[in-house]
Amino acid sequence: MLPGPEVPVQVWVGGQLFQADRALLVEHCGFFRGLFRSGMREARAAEVRLGALSAGVAAVRPSSYVAVSTHTPAPGFLEDASRTVCYLDEEENAWRTLAALPLEASTLLAGVATLGNKLYIVGGVRGASKEVVELGFCYDPDVGTWCEFPSPHQPRYDTALAGFDGRLYAIGGEFQRTPMSSVERYDPAAGCWSFVADLPQPAAGVPCAQACGRLFVCLWRPADTTAVVEYTVQTDAWLPVAELQRPQSYGHFMVAHRDSLYVVRNGPSDDFLHCAIDCLNLATGQWTALPGQFVNSKGALFTAVVRGDTVYTVNRMFTLLYAIEGSTWRLLREKAGFPRPGSLQTFLLRLPSGPPGPVALTTPEL
Repeated sequence: MLPGPEVPVQVWVGGQLFQADRALLVEHCGFFRGLFRSGMREARAAEVRLGALSAGVAAVRPSSYVAVSTHTPAPGFLEDASRTVCYLDEEENAWRTLAALPLEASTLLAGVATLGNKLYIVGGVRGASKEVVELGFCYDPDVGTWCEFPSPHQPRYDTALAGFDGRLYAIGGEFQRTPMSSVERYDPAAGCWSFVADLPQPAAGVPCAQACGRLFVCLWRPADTTAVVEYTVQTDAWLPVAELQRPQSYGHFMVAHRDSLYVVRNGPSDDFLHCAIDCLNLATGQWTALPGQFVNSKGALFTAVVRGDTVYTVNRMFTLLYAIEGSTWRLLREKAGFPRPGSLQTFLLRLPSGPPGPVALTTPEL
């Protein structure tokens, strides 16, 4: 029987011992994900030795909190300094420019995700008719360049994009204002998309998250039901995981921490100034409501990412950091707000060492 994802593992690298969280290794490292799923003796061991590496080769750069706001394609003759991807310089408490978006790229109703420490943008739109941008765009922070790649076979916008198991998944979305259930998978090595199993129902903008090396999405159903389903690569199927009844409620997004999923939703009676959070423990299948309400006007809980045991959320006023402690989120500290208007998509990237980028310019609200 394999150890559970909550069991820590000791990793020896070049004669040095590191204590690591097994679930985090599976979630963030393809090597360990393959090892722990291989069925080999090492997959069951409490100790792993990586003799071929030194501790300095194995050092992993810390992830930076990165955000991009809503932008449509720019005319070729117009330079727009605000069309940039930005990262939070936590030491200097400032948002800095990482890279300018390609002129043809759109982040309006686009799917945005990371895979292999690269940023992918799929399915943005231009114009009131919501014409889908025909190409996808990939940014590699290690070389500081963008490249283009094919769009999914089915044009789609407001799609959920997830980097999972070495591939990209474009999940649901809309086309010609009609929600879809189709899902496509992109293989970066082969450079092509293929269809996989449909969602159980048509859906656009579905929240998705990964925990314990597994991919989950939230679906909103009539009778105030939140349904969590999981995609399994081995069987190419979406399997039901859990359901939750909440009156007059729908979700903004979902994040994962260790073996738990956190579904963030609007407050009571469509109160958009507050958010409620429900936690699904994957080991027990039990739901727990986090105590208290989280204020949107300050915490901007419409997007968030988890790094280690910390949740990062952001809006124009603040970047807030919450510590995940058992069944609660405790406010740790406040950082600078994002200096651009519009909806935000946030993610983590490991950035190369070097001089910091320029401070991101503040642009006025429209």
